[in-house]
Amino acid sequence: EISSAGECLKSAGTALQNGNPKAAKAWIRRLAIAIPDRISAYTDLVEIEVRLGDWEAVIRLIARAVSFVPANSRLFEIGSRAARETGNWRAVPQFARRALILKPSLDLPYRMMGVAIANDGDAGRALPMLRAAFVSAPNSAINFDYFMRGCVLQGDFAMITHTAKAVVARHPGRADAAFWLGRGLWKSDEVADADRHLERALAIDPSLEADIRYVRLTATVS
Repeated sequence: EISSAGECLKSAGTALQNGNPKAAKAWIRRLAIAIPDRISAYTDLVEIEVRLGDWEAVIRLIARAVSFVPANSRLFEIGSRAARETGNWRAVPQFARRALILKPSLDLPYRMMGVAIANDGDAGRALPMLRAAFVSAPNSAINFDYFMRGCVLQGDFAMITHTAKAVVARHPGRADAAFWLGRGLWKSDEVADADRHLERALAIDPSLEADIRYVRLTATVS
């Protein structure tokens, strides 16, 4: 038996701080069993399962949690990623749209929709979604990378150059920004400038060596 909800939450929090999400999960499950209508128990469990990477469990818990909190944008946001991680591509936009209706400023649902649409073979429709994710959170490296990759699928290297220049101006120490700027310039046949940025990217992050070698093996005009 548990003496109080506070005991469970405190114990779960301590477990998370100690890097033990499995123990935290056990404490929150005890809370959910003892007080089945306690909304936060389900939302807390969702977050813990995300940390554990059990996406099937995340989907099941979200289905339960939204019956209590149908207007929780975070649950639908996580749901869009969980649907992708479990290969349920059809459910990705369903979760994402519900999240964005509740909170239009979110970036993850846009990115997940873009990935799902691209997976369906429609890069043209995917690109606006990937761009929306980047615009919503322009300092996110992952949003920037997905947007750039979407531009590659569309052959829009002018957009890559334009966007990467802006990111380099804001974050001159980011290797990914220098790399994408170099790649965009390379495909515009501005080889000298491209080389300068590619070398800078390599100096910042040597793990980009293979990607930079690939760029230099491609044609300079798209």
